[in-house]
Amino acid sequence: MDEQGAIFSESWHRIAALKVHLRASVQVRRQYFRGEKWFIVHDPFANSFLRFRPAVWQFLARLRPDRTVQQAWDECLEAAPEQPPTQPEVIRLLAQLYQSNLLQSDLPPDSAKLLERKDRRESKQLRSTLTNLLFLKIPVLDPDPLLRRIVPSLKWLLSPLMGVVWIVIVLAGIATVAQHWPMMRTDAADALAPDGILALYAAFFVTKAIHEFGHAFICRALGGEVHRLGIMFFLFSPMPYVDATASWSFRSRRQRMLVGAGGMIFELFIAALAAFAWAATGPGFVHRFASNVMFVASISTVLFNINPLVRFDGYYLLSDWLDVPNLAQRSMVEVKHLFERFVCGSRTSKSAVETTAARWGFASYGVGSAIYRIFMSYGIVLLIAEYFFGIGLVMAAVFAVMWFVVPVGKFIAYVARGASLSRVRGRACAVSFGVLAAVVAFLGFVPMPSRFTAPGVVEATQYRQMFAPVDGFIADERILSNDVLEGATLLGLENPQLDLEMESLQSQRQEISELQRTALTTSIASAEPLRQRLAAVEQKMATLAEQRATLTVTAPFAGRWMVPRQGQRGGHWLQRGEPLGELVAPGAFQFSAVVPQDEAAALFGGEMASAQIRLSGEAGVLVPAKIERIVPAKQDELPSAALGWRSGGDVAVSAGDHAGKHTTEPFFKVIATIGTTDAALLHRRTGVIRFELQAEPLLQQWWRKGRQLLQKRYRV
Repeated sequence: MDEQGAIFSESWHRIAALKVHLRASVQVRRQYFRGEKWFIVHDPFANSFLRFRPAVWQFLARLRPDRTVQQAWDECLEAAPEQPPTQPEVIRLLAQLYQSNLLQSDLPPDSAKLLERKDRRESKQLRSTLTNLLFLKIPVLDPDPLLRRIVPSLKWLLSPLMGVVWIVIVLAGIATVAQHWPMMRTDAADALAPDGILALYAAFFVTKAIHEFGHAFICRALGGEVHRLGIMFFLFSPMPYVDATASWSFRSRRQRMLVGAGGMIFELFIAALAAFAWAATGPGFVHRFASNVMFVASISTVLFNINPLVRFDGYYLLSDWLDVPNLAQRSMVEVKHLFERFVCGSRTSKSAVETTAARWGFASYGVGSAIYRIFMSYGIVLLIAEYFFGIGLVMAAVFAVMWFVVPVGKFIAYVARGASLSRVRGRACAVSFGVLAAVVAFLGFVPMPSRFTAPGVVEATQYRQMFAPVDGFIADERILSNDVLEGATLLGLENPQLDLEMESLQSQRQEISELQRTALTTSIASAEPLRQRLAAVEQKMATLAEQRATLTVTAPFAGRWMVPRQGQRGGHWLQRGEPLGELVAPGAFQFSAVVPQDEAAALFGGEMASAQIRLSGEAGVLVPAKIERIVPAKQDELPSAALGWRSGGDVAVSAGDHAGKHTTEPFFKVIATIGTTDAALLHRRTGVIRFELQAEPLLQQWWRKGRQLLQKRYRV
């Protein structure tokens, strides 16, 4: 029979006659969660904490060396008959206290039992270590004596004035980064470059040391003790950590939340100062180190510290803010209850919360945190494998066991042998495996839409980039954008040097001609060299004449003359080859898309169904498009710098390319014809094209993308 919700237990006779009590070293404090009183049991030797509701504590408080468990329970039943601790609850409680070495008995010790319990504890610790292999912790020393000496002289850091200063500095740092956002994106892309790994790790270690100091400092300043400082191997990278769990015993929720946020408070302040140093310096050690500090602070804060879906700072902040201790465990209990009650139809399953909103809130958190941890593990594996493929492969195997093999095995055992499903086991098995079969069938056999997007730019079908044909000064008052006819003058240049060279060559030609006439009468042998010299001079004069003719730049066809520099005054010097502007003919437009290599296979395979374009500024308007051709050769120069990171686009460009057009990875250029639309088609207007492929099952799509990822990143 399921004992959940029952007052009595069939196993009660095994413990009823025992005389046990809490060890004398155990400390007890009261806390309030959502107006409800809880009791915190603190073991100072192991620095562990256990929370109990008042009914359970009333039982623990009645345990005496001269009183049996039965007598203590009877007293609780007599004192509070409406809400006593149940016998199954007492059994689980005593087992938990026994495993934590918090119980004491007058019975002679059983050496075999003690050794067996020690072995189980060590085995549990080993399993926990292997489970948390990516966050392995090794204690080193006790920092509490040092904190006792330095905290009193630094308590002013927690004053309201410093809070205002912190807000001002952090907001100013954010504004500085926003003001230099293109440069920030470029520096962030270079943070994981192989030549900068050591600098990134140095910034990571320093930032995390400040983060952990923040936790320890605030905990000690508020009266808590910090007895453990050590090294945590975060993704196999050593970094400092402190154990500030003493804050769990603080009665004030505000103080507990302040300790939980202490690391981020110190870390974000240092990141803001680093932003000022980064913006004020040029390329060099200080600039790169400051950039790495900001990169580490932002990534770690968003993905780990402030994120409540993983058990870091954000999790404990949310737990304290909601006044819900053991949030993760209670969430999974609610997930289990909803499964038993609504999926399996168990009438005996009871929820631990009173309201429906809270019940579904807990369940949503439990499912969301599990999904996030899986995707986070996936991202970590990809990141590590890109630089250390062997380690990444081992991590992938570990995560596959942790997040798939073990949970599936536990679920099968739970459905097959779980006591809470004893009366509905047939339905539980049928529903579980029926849902599994339906999911597999849906993912593996039902065709689903398949699409991908690529950035691009609108281009006129007839346009020409115009360049300065020769060196020269601008003769016109200014360069203007305007509609021009074929043959119209776009720009006039002046180059006095060409006139001087032409005059010099004319003098040389006249001189050589005179010498040639003299040689015909005096020395026939020297006439041929003079003739060759004259031909060379005349060739140079013809070249100069051609250059002088190109000083006037004319339009090869009618269209719109567009220049990048409006209002440039006459007299400005232009070098040969310097861009002048573009001449765009009115009429049809096309869309040049930048397609990554891993998506190009579908294009070459002829699997395209349709394509649509969304232009920047008109995202709600779908522009029909048809693929005209795919440039077969890989390219690395964007059709427009607006598509690259330096100009706010999505395509990664080389850090050394000041023009912002050379990409870090080759791509395929796809030319699409734009159909009839009311959208404003302007030359060089950016947008996104969406390619609709033939529908195929999701498993097939995921399998292809996985193979492409392995081939692209790891060459396997």
